[in-house]
Amino acid sequence: MTRLDKSTAALMDSYRDYGLVNHAGGANLPSCKSIETILRKLDQIIFPGFRE
Repeated sequence: MTRLDKSTAALMDSYRDYGLVNHAGGANLPSCKSIETILRKLDQIIFPGFRE
């Protein structure tokens, strides 16, 4: 197994185990579900009653 193959496998294992994409040494990025919730709330604030 090449170094690239090992790195790729480790990255894919990380995605499977944690389900997140993070900055090295930084805060975790929000999950897709969190982003969806935030966007829905912003939509309600910006366009109140439009999608009801």
